[in-house]
Amino acid sequence: MAVAEARVKGSRSRADFDPEAVTQLAWALKDGGDYNQAMQLFQKVLAHAENAYGARHPNVAATKNNIGSVYHEQGKLPEALESYEDALKSFSATLGAESADVASTYHN
Repeated sequence: MAVAEARVKGSRSRADFDPEAVTQLAWALKDGGDYNQAMQLFQKVLAHAENAYGARHPNVAATKNNIGSVYHEQGKLPEALESYEDALKSFSATLGAESADVASTYHN
């Protein structure tokens, strides 16, 4: 986690933004029960992915799936369902209905 924190804090510009490091840190925070901080980081990753790739891209879908996971852990089931369904639509549209990512999202 320290490496991910250093990589996130070291980002000075959008060009330096490392979505993988931020995602790793967000997962660590979520797993540690810091849902608000994890959500903030996942939202930053989502904004970056949407800006870089557009609304319907596997990276955007994966981040929406991650956001759904945070909502789920918080007991915010309507919000979780909305995030999961949006991720499912994106994965299905970009990777096909038979992809492993679609199956994984259904599992949530």
